[in-house]
Amino acid sequence: MSAVLNIIPVGLSILDELDTTGQLTPLAHSLDPHALGSGNDVVRNEIKRHLAANHVIDLPALLGPAHGLPRSAYAEHHLCAEWTALAVEHNNPVPGDPDDGHAYVYLASDTNKGLRAATLLAAGSAEHPHQLRYIDDTTETAFRESELVRGHAYICRIPGLDPSTTALPPQTWRAFGSIGRAAAVTATARPDQRWRIALHLSGGQKAMLPYLLGVAEATSTWLRQNRTRTPIRAWCTHDERRTERLELPVRWMSTPLYDTLVKLKAAAPENGATIGSDYRNLDGSCLDNGTLTALGRIMLAALPDPGTI
Repeated sequence: MSAVLNIIPVGLSILDELDTTGQLTPLAHSLDPHALGSGNDVVRNEIKRHLAANHVIDLPALLGPAHGLPRSAYAEHHLCAEWTALAVEHNNPVPGDPDDGHAYVYLASDTNKGLRAATLLAAGSAEHPHQLRYIDDTTETAFRESELVRGHAYICRIPGLDPSTTALPPQTWRAFGSIGRAAAVTATARPDQRWRIALHLSGGQKAMLPYLLGVAEATSTWLRQNRTRTPIRAWCTHDERRTERLELPVRWMSTPLYDTLVKLKAAAPENGATIGSDYRNLDGSCLDNGTLTALGRIMLAALPDPGTI
């Protein structure tokens, strides 16, 4: 038996359900940015205001009396692409390897709408209200080097990820890579606990798809280099036949490229170190004429810190 770690980029379609006459309508004013004040981080601040120990969200206090509605609406998986993808995952067990629980990691944009949508989605898939956690910075060691827990749903803010901007900062790619690191740590934390990793790409911003595949490739590379037989697969749910899905290829780096990447990590290029010609075989993927690419930052962030590899 294997537990399933579901990684889900978040779009905004669930918010449309707040404006219709349906199950989620009573939540129309919950986490409403207009009611919380002005600014681009009012939802983020409201979530942080309702955190208990270990990043657990006090969901009844955050969403109010209707806080249980997302969980009941979760069964209506057609409401949004994210829940549809999870329904397909649940309904397609691996032959000979039945599911042994699920954990959910929702990747939220650094916007009011993105965090609001992620909160509603995660509140639906968390098995209990006290199993919903908010991670404000995935690059912190406390998250990226810790095991994720079955039954829990994690709302992970991706700093700087804003669809209204044309250029994303380095911290965005480091945050993506840190998701891959947390997945790898979880997959290898307990010898008696097997995991499968599923990346669901039906929701979220389509422009992020190649970078999210980069997260999967970074995780796959590290797991293979450490001889861990944790499968990691990427899926897109069919737009019209919503019980079906398309698998996307997840590549991995060869050992020579991985060794160069480990060497580059130790050189600390993120801290301003010069990238010399020793790393030329990473050009075209992780480097562009000696400069880190977005994929390069993702790959480096998915590796453990130097000295622990």
